[in-house]
Parts: sequence; C-alpha cells; structure tokens
Amino acid sequence: MKKKNNIRTLLYILSGILIVAAAWWTVSYLYNKKEAPTETVKVEEEKPTIEVTTTTVKNEPLTEYLTLNGTTKFQKTANIRSNATGYVLDMGFTIGNRVEKGQLFCHIKTKEQDALRDISLIDTSLKVFKKPLTLLSNASGILSTLNIHTGDYVAEGDILAVLTEPSSLVILVNVPYEYHQTIRVGTACEIQLPDGRTLNLNIGGMTPSVDAVSQAQVYFIRLPGMNLPENLNVMVRFPYKQSGSGKCIPTNALQMDELQKEFWVMRVVDSVAVKTPVKIGLQTSEWVEIKSGNLKMGDEIVLQGGYGLADSTAISIKKD
Repeated sequence: MKKKNNIRTLLYILSGILIVAAAWWTVSYLYNKKEAPTETVKVEEEKPTIEVTTTTVKNEPLTEYLTLNGTTKFQKTANIRSNATGYVLDMGFTIGNRVEKGQLFCHIKTKEQDALRDISLIDTSLKVFKKPLTLLSNASGILSTLNIHTGDYVAEGDILAVLTEPSSLVILVNVPYEYHQTIRVGTACEIQLPDGRTLNLNIGGMTPSVDAVSQAQVYFIRLPGMNLPENLNVMVRFPYKQSGSGKCIPTNALQMDELQKEFWVMRVVDSVAVKTPVKIGLQTSEWVEIKSGNLKMGDEIVLQGGYGLADSTAISIKKD
C-alpha cells in the first residue's frame, strides 16, 4: 500500500514538471513568433526661421548736410515821426496797410491853433494859422507798428508808426565760425519752411563780426518777392561733406550698439543672417556710406526684421 502511494506521488511530480515545461515552451514559441520591432526613425525638428526683407549694397553718391536754424527779418524799416506837438487828426491807417512816400499820414492840430480859433473871428488875417499841420510819410512800406490813434496827444519827434519794406526781407542764420571755410557768400542752401515748402537759394552776405559768447557769425539770405512774415523760424541746410560713388546701404539696414561705437549689418548667406561688422562714413536720412567691412557691391543684407538677430540666425525672405 505504501509503495503504491509513492508511485502516485512520483506521477504527480512528473505531470507537474511536464505541464511547466509545456507552458514554458509555448510562451517561448509565441514570443519568438512575434515580429521584430519596427526601427524608430528620429526626425529632427526644423528650427523656426525669422521672416525678413532684404536689399543689396549699392553704389550711391552722398551729400551730408549741416542743418541750422534761421529767422526771417526785415532789413529796412522807417519811422514816421511827429513834426509838431498837438492832437492827431484824420489818421485813417491800420496795421498792414501800404503807405507810399509823400502820402498824407495824418494832421496835427496844436494848442496854439486852438487858441487862435476865437481870435481869428476878430482878426481874419489869422485864419490861415487855424488850419491843422499836415504830416506826410517820409518812406514807403507796410505799416507794421502803429503807436497812435485819432485824438491822441503827441510831442514833436514822437514815433507815430513804423514802416517795413517787404523787399528787404532776409533770413538770418547764426553759423559757428568753425564752418567758415565751408559756408561762404554765394554758397547754395536749402530752406525748409514750416508749411512744407522748400526754397533753394544762396548766401547773400554776412556780418563782419562774431558773437562774443557763441562765436557764431550772422549770415543772411535774401528772399526777393517772398511774402513771409517777420520772425518766422525756418530750417536752413548747407551741403557740408560730399563723397563720390561708393558702397552704400539704406539707413534702416544699419545696426549699432547703445554707445553708437560699433556698427554692423546682417549679411545673407544661404538663408542665414551673418553678423558683419562695418565702419561707416557719410550719413544722410536715407543712406549710409560703408568705408570698410566684409561687404562688396551687390551683397544681400537684411533691411527689415533684423533688429536683435543673433549671428547665424536662420531666416526666410519675405516676398513682395
């Protein structure tokens, strides 16, 4: 009986071993039957590009201007003075009226004439002295200042009015003496008026002295036939420096540091913006002369969108 039990136990153990072996083989078989894993291909992400507009290095003649302030002024003025002491009569002019030389300006009635008013009734020979005195204009011009009105009392020699001659209008410009070799009588200049008009004229003259404090010399520019008011502020531009044809770029394409000591442009090389240091020459409102740097005529550079770009930044060019 005991022997049978041992045999049964042995059979159970063998059966368990066979089941485990069969399970292991099945799992191993199924695992090996699986397809080989697909190889993962890593796709490198494209770096974002900065959209910019570009231009090229061009050949342009440049002129740098010296800009100064100017003021209009009438050079010729004339005073109309009283020729007697008395009361002003028949003064019919107002500021802005044109007065001609020899034209009646007003009458002046003296106190003595008032006293003769009653006496002339007794002595008719004195009537000739009752007539008010005539004051004629001693010059021609526009009435710019009027100090009296009808009925005012004036003394002999008082200034009753001031006339200005429109044809004597000039622009006065204070030019620092350091520029006297460049700006002379006859030098062409461009005058920019506040209303947007531009006049191209020449220096007409200058004063023989300089201001003791500012060391500036007064130049004047004649304005023949121009109807402008006095004391009008204008901008006067003089050609200061000129360069022949040379490498130039638009002003917007130039970049600089905060101290404006280092300058560079972003040159386009194979869709990459490369920082290129340059040295500049003359500058105008539109163009900058390139004196030196790794730039040649026709090179493509960033015009807009390049501010703050790092060296070797990938860019895309915006099409018009």
